[in-house]
Amino acid sequence: MMKINVPFRVRVALYLANVLGTPVVVYLRAKGIIGDLELTLWGAEVAAAFAVAGLNAGTSPDGQWEAFVKRLDERDRRASLLAERANRKAGPRRT
Repeated sequence: MMKINVPFRVRVALYLANVLGTPVVVYLRAKGIIGDLELTLWGAEVAAAFAVAGLNAGTSPDGQWEAFVKRLDERDRRASLLAERANRKAGPRRT
């Protein structure tokens, strides 16, 4: 898979700018302040930024994404064990 080597912090800044900027651009278009051309250019910029996101999925400094997913998996496993233990203590359900 192709990787575009954009620093992690730069990618985060781009993603936040897109997520926060899109409602502003839509509002400005609805008010007639910007036209179709500007809206199209914004859409192309958003597509480019999120293409970079897709190409860099799973890459971050020191494997932060992988560590995050591992923590979530561990949390889910512990939650499942706790639920199982609570169900055993509660005994059989009566219907």
